[in-house]
Amino acid sequence: MEYQNFSFVHGLAMLAFDVVLYGVLGYYLDQVMPREIGLARPWNFLCKRSKSKVIVKDGKKYDSKLGEEKQSSEMVKKGNFEAVSETLRRDVSSLKVRGLKKVFGNGKLAVDGTDMTMYSG
Repeated sequence: MEYQNFSFVHGLAMLAFDVVLYGVLGYYLDQVMPREIGLARPWNFLCKRSKSKVIVKDGKKYDSKLGEEKQSSEMVKKGNFEAVSETLRRDVSSLKVRGLKKVFGNGKLAVDGTDMTMYSG
């Protein structure tokens, strides 16, 4: 069924295109526009390459960006934390938290991707 050289299928195709277009535009603006809580990404974040690599070790996946030795040594150099002795590093009774995330009911992101290691004693 056509009306002035326009069919129902053309209308559905335009509607599907609009859904995809506005979905991508909404995601982009949600990431780039400043918010009350959290950081806005740079305008060209879609074009930037991620520096992290996934490493599979002992059947578990690890993010290379979260490499414990590399990360802790960089933080010690910056003066944020004290150095951890090798004895504590080998201790199996430490508590490790990786990728902690907390979102409240109204969509407010409080914690995103927090990593920490707590040693006994």
